[in-house]
Amino acid sequence: MRKSAPYVSVLVCATFLALAAVPRAWSGDTHGTAQGPDVLVVVQPLDAGGEAFRQVIADAVRNELESRGLSVGFSQAQRAAPGAGPAAAGPVEQARAGNAPVAIDCLYSLVGNEVVVTMGWYEARTGSRTAGAESRGRMGLRLDAVFLKALDSILTASQDRVRELAAARLAMNASSSAADRRAGSGSADSGQQESAAQSGGAEGSGALSGAGGPSARKKSSSRILVATSFAPFIATGAASYYFTLGYLPSLLVSLVFDTAAGRVGIGLYGGVNYFTAQGTADSSENFLIPAGIDVRYELALSRLLFSLHFTGGPATLVVQTTSGHTYVNVMPFLKSGIGAEFLLTSWLGISVAADYEIYFEVPYLFMGITPSLGMTFRL
Repeated sequence: MRKSAPYVSVLVCATFLALAAVPRAWSGDTHGTAQGPDVLVVVQPLDAGGEAFRQVIADAVRNELESRGLSVGFSQAQRAAPGAGPAAAGPVEQARAGNAPVAIDCLYSLVGNEVVVTMGWYEARTGSRTAGAESRGRMGLRLDAVFLKALDSILTASQDRVRELAAARLAMNASSSAADRRAGSGSADSGQQESAAQSGGAEGSGALSGAGGPSARKKSSSRILVATSFAPFIATGAASYYFTLGYLPSLLVSLVFDTAAGRVGIGLYGGVNYFTAQGTADSSENFLIPAGIDVRYELALSRLLFSLHFTGGPATLVVQTTSGHTYVNVMPFLKSGIGAEFLLTSWLGISVAADYEIYFEVPYLFMGITPSLGMTFRL
C-alpha cells in the first residue's frame, strides 16, 4: 500500500491540472517577434507520469521569464514519446532554428513521491551551457515552486545576460513602435504596437498575472477580490417546517495574498437572505442579514481556481408578521464551503460555490444549503 501512495498523489495532481480551462496549444507557442524570442524554452518530462504537468510548468516558467522583461517561445520540435527521453534535437539546435539567442531546457522526472528537476541555460551562438541547476521536492499543489527554484538559480547566475536581453528587447519594440507611428499607421495598429512594447513583444500569457509590461508582470504580493453572488437558501432541519426556500444575494471584499503555504485571503462578507414563513396562526416576511469575516484558501490552475472558505460573525433577523408586529434579533452565524472560479480575463471571472450555513437562533437553528452563482473582480 505504501508503494502506491506516490502514484495516487500523481493521479490527484494530474486530475486538478486536467480541469485547467483553455490550455495553450504547445506546438508553435511563441511570444517573440519575427526576429525570434529572447529565450526558447524546452520542457520535457522523462517519464510518462510527468506529461500531465507540462502545461502548468510551462505557465510558471513563462510568467517568471516575462516578469524579467524577456519574450518567451516554446519548442516546436517533435518530442519523443514520454518515457523515451529528451527530443533528438538539443536545446541549442532548437534555439538556432527558432532564431533565439538563448535556450533553457527543463527536464524532470517523478521519483517516488518527489519530482526531480534539471535546468540549463544555453547560449545559441557559442553552443555552451553557461548555467545549470537542479531541484527536487515533494509532489503536491505547490509543484511549480520546485521548478521556479531551479529557474531562479540559473537566472541569478545569468543576471547580466538577462538584463542585456531585456534592454535590447525593450529598445527594439520601442523603436518599432516609433517607426510605425511615423509611417502614419492607424490608431488601432499604433495601440497594438505600444502594447507590444510594454509587454516585451508578448501577446499576453493568458495566465493569472494578466497582460502588461515587465513591471506589470512582476508577481504582485496581493490583490483585491470583489465577489458578488446569488444563491437559493434551501432550508434544512427544524427551519424547513416553516419555510423551504430563501433568496440570498451577497457581496465579498477580500485581500488575497501569496504565502509559503499557498494563496490565502481574508475579507468582509455580507448578504441579505429573504424568505417567507407560515406558522399555525400567522405568517411573516423575514430578512436574515449576515455580516462577518471570511477566510479563504485558493488553488490556481491556469484560468481555473478552486477555493475553500470559512465565514463567521453576527446576523440580524428581522421578522415582519402579517398582523403588523416586528421582531428583531441578533445571533451568530457560520458558513463554510467550496467553490470554483473561471477567469474570463486576468481580472474578471465567473464563480460557482456550494456552502452550508448555520444561524444560531434559539430555540431552533436556521440551517441551509446555498448553491451560488456569481461574478468575481480581481483588482
